[in-house]
Amino acid sequence: MVGEGGSYRMVAIFTEVVPPQLLSWVEPTSGMHTTGTLAELDDGSTEVVIHQRHVPEPMRSPEARAGFLTSLDKLEEHLNRLLRKGAS
Repeated sequence: MVGEGGSYRMVAIFTEVVPPQLLSWVEPTSGMHTTGTLAELDDGSTEVVIHQRHVPEPMRSPEARAGFLTSLDKLEEHLNRLLRKGAS
C-alpha cells in the first residue's frame, strides 16, 4: 500500500476465498490472520466487516488503525471509479 506517509509492503497467503462474500489471509511474517466478509444491504450498498487475530502490538496503535482505515477508504474510491467506468 502506498500512502501519504510512505509505503507498506504486505505479503500474504490467502487461506479462504468465497466469492463474493469472504476473503481470508494470513501474513506469514507477523502471523496476523485477517478475514473480510462482504454483505449486500437492502439499499444496494455493501457492508464490509474485517476481523483480525494475532495482531502485533505495533499494529494496534491509533496511527496504524488510522492507516488501515485509510486503505479501506482508498479501496472504496477505487471500486467507485471502476463502477463509474463500467457504467459509461
